[in-house]
Amino acid sequence: MGTAHVQLEFPVHDAIQALQGLIRRKLGEEYIDQIELLQLKKEPQSNDMARIDMHQGRIRIAGTSATSMGYALHKYLKENVHIHLDWDNHTLPLPLKLPDVSQTIVLKKTSKVTYYLNVCTPSYSMWSWNWAHWEAHIDWMVLCGINMPLAIVGQEKLWIETFKKFGVGEEELNEFIAGAAFLAWGRMGNIQGSWGPFGTVPMHWIEAQSKLQLLILERMRSFGMLPALPAFAGHVPAALKHLYPHASMRKASQWAGFPEKYTCVYMLDPTDSLFHSIATTFLSLQREFYGDYTSSVYQTDMYNELLPHTSDVEYLHASAKAVIDSMLTIDPNAVWLMQGWLFYFMRTFWTDEKIKAYLDGIPNAHMIILDLWSDAYPIWQRTKNYFGKSWIYCVLHTFGGNLGLHGNLPQLAAEPASSLAASDGHMVGVGLTMEGIYQNYVVYELVLDTPWTSQPIDLNPWIAQYLRHRYHICNANVKEGWKYLLSSVYDGKDGPRCLITYRPHWKMLHDKKMGVVDQVILAWKCFLEAGNCNAVLKSTDTFLHDLVDIAREALSGLMAKFYAEFRTLFNHSSLTTSKELHDKKDAILTLLFDLDKLLATTQAFMLGRWLADANSMAETSTKAYFEYQARNQITRWGEGETLSDYAAKQWSGLISGYYLPRWECWLNAACNAFDKKIPMDEAKVNEQISTIEVAWQTSDEPYLNQPIGDAFDIAAALFNKYIVNQ
Repeated sequence: MGTAHVQLEFPVHDAIQALQGLIRRKLGEEYIDQIELLQLKKEPQSNDMARIDMHQGRIRIAGTSATSMGYALHKYLKENVHIHLDWDNHTLPLPLKLPDVSQTIVLKKTSKVTYYLNVCTPSYSMWSWNWAHWEAHIDWMVLCGINMPLAIVGQEKLWIETFKKFGVGEEELNEFIAGAAFLAWGRMGNIQGSWGPFGTVPMHWIEAQSKLQLLILERMRSFGMLPALPAFAGHVPAALKHLYPHASMRKASQWAGFPEKYTCVYMLDPTDSLFHSIATTFLSLQREFYGDYTSSVYQTDMYNELLPHTSDVEYLHASAKAVIDSMLTIDPNAVWLMQGWLFYFMRTFWTDEKIKAYLDGIPNAHMIILDLWSDAYPIWQRTKNYFGKSWIYCVLHTFGGNLGLHGNLPQLAAEPASSLAASDGHMVGVGLTMEGIYQNYVVYELVLDTPWTSQPIDLNPWIAQYLRHRYHICNANVKEGWKYLLSSVYDGKDGPRCLITYRPHWKMLHDKKMGVVDQVILAWKCFLEAGNCNAVLKSTDTFLHDLVDIAREALSGLMAKFYAEFRTLFNHSSLTTSKELHDKKDAILTLLFDLDKLLATTQAFMLGRWLADANSMAETSTKAYFEYQARNQITRWGEGETLSDYAAKQWSGLISGYYLPRWECWLNAACNAFDKKIPMDEAKVNEQISTIEVAWQTSDEPYLNQPIGDAFDIAAALFNKYIVNQ
């Protein structure tokens, strides 16, 4: 529909004032006078550029926007000061006087957009954040050059006010709004309501989230970003069916095996006039609430993991047209930002003919598609640039916020540039769409550098520089350790999904990637040698974090080995003694205990932090609600078991309090059956494990929130125990 590409105009802003605030927050007031900031004129529809040089004895950071200047500042800090900022709050060893730049560095962006966030990420990683956390994270976005972040916090207040205008009551709205830790899937029409024994989402939190969004948007706007805002896709409370009996609406398909009470959300037919009324009402309210502001970029998904009720191409065309028409009615500059995930997830339904019919309902100048998993399933190639739409190369990489070292760095170093060259101008940016953060930071830092080059990144020097600014020093042992990681987990050979976080059973995969674990063990050894050779590393928090992460990965792999050995002993009963089986059971449980102890040395790997953040949002009467939400998401993910362990985390406290009791129950049952020479009653064991799981959901047992123990010493002791002395 039309040949024009999307046109994006980033807002006028005072980049110097915005960057000065960032410098004060991240570096300190004493560095303001050492850095000169210069905002360069940007021509319409041109890409950002930046420059780093010296001017009158000061570091000069110049750029066409706050985000380009932020990226340049971060590049200077990495290459000259040998520090960087990631998702965590690391200690920065800053010198009193910032070092000079030896030569001018010019940075030119090859596409307009650096996009950030999967629709799921705010739930998997950010649902319990306060303003201090968001403020620090937005600063990090700026330092990474991100200029189009997803900004969907607090929208539930606007939906409540919108549906109230159409007669929906408070009780019906409570049954519609998803739980606090599950809002992402309510927003996409997958689920509705709060399960569990502690009631519906508290209104005090809805109000607080809406106020938080105002702070988020104000800060993003000050940096000249284009935040993607929510819009209406047709998902409505069931009460509308009775309030508007003549309106055309039907229940959406069941999602993820959930009971109908919590899924099968009503979908208002996009061709019904009520759709347009609700959509425009919401957008008008949103603009008013945000102080007569809109970015004109709207993110919404009609059929995320949901099947349309018909395969008729004319209907698909009309449904997409209804969404963009409602946007354009309120905002003639509207751009619909849509996840392309549906075309992969429901690929048997979404043939090329249906995709084209659907997308043809939207003018090319008013749509950008997030090619959500470009690094694995690039739909843009199959559809020839989504049949003429603008799209963003996105790296999905991980699901549910699971931990586990993995990534394909050679691919990611090269593919964004080659995709841009092959896109005939349709690729407008690069984006991060991981479902959860706090894992594999090297993957994301690499991707965030790709929008600033038209050529593949040379990985070897890039990694050398990454290690220098991540750990602040050069160290041969660290480099050697990373060689093992680069040839295994970061070469596309994904580490195995951790058996620890699965409910135990007899058919767990265990051995196909044990060679990867061997390489990780060698990396573990090198990191310990690095710390023993350079005492500074033992007090460098980024080094200790990565040491613990590497040791965690290795011990997870050893868990798979122990499990395989236990299974072999059990299956060869005529050759196995009871003591051998019980000893192997004890070895597994001891490994879990030791892993929990290791993870407790680093706050990033602690359940207590997750629970403390959740509880910080609660009033006295709602503490149990938020604690349950936090516990349920990372374990059973619902009242049933269809998504159990999808968002599993290898965290201290979660291992000792949840995974270890499950394994102990299963292992004891297996040993008991072996000793009595009777078949193991697996159904009964699963019932017992379910009882353990459900009880943990509603427990208020406290968990440590602050690290305990010396990370290096414990990692070294466990290496000796499990590797050297085996």
